[in-house]
Amino acid sequence: MMRIGRVDVTNFLIWIWHFLSLSPKWLEKVRQEPELADFVSWRKPDTHVDRIIAETLRMEQSEYVYRKAVEDIEWNGFNIPKGWLLRVCIHEAHRNPDSFQNPGKFDPDRFLPKKFLPTEFSPLGMGKHSCLGAHMIFSVARYLIQHLASQYRIELLNAGERTLGKKHWMHWKPGDTFAIKVHRL
Repeated sequence: MMRIGRVDVTNFLIWIWHFLSLSPKWLEKVRQEPELADFVSWRKPDTHVDRIIAETLRMEQSEYVYRKAVEDIEWNGFNIPKGWLLRVCIHEAHRNPDSFQNPGKFDPDRFLPKKFLPTEFSPLGMGKHSCLGAHMIFSVARYLIQHLASQYRIELLNAGERTLGKKHWMHWKPGDTFAIKVHRL
């Protein structure tokens, strides 16, 4: 669990660097916003920082979860026997144009006008099955974004090609050629 968590958090932070380097206006928006020390849930992203985190989770870090059927399930004419392993495709739900207008575009402000239902947006799981590390993920990501905004400017050198991690449990990542240059303000 710790190994997978370390890789997930590292890749998530790399995706934040990636999106902020592609869209530097978001760091400028963070610079204009007062810092918040309180934890804000991805269910109610109220600040630019939290919307950047939620949008990064929506775009790249949430792929799927597995659940085991604890009883026979009849759903839409399909029989799912007790004991079967189900794969819930979160990535596809996060790219649904019925829920997310222009779903392929990085737009943290999409979280301003609407609160999404858990069936539309669940980057860290739902209910009692939510990620135990959600608070840590938000805390580390919030610190990174606020620190970058307060002291640095990012220049994209190479966007890289998305690649899948080499292990079966790894997420997609920007790729080995992703490169940025960081300038102190």
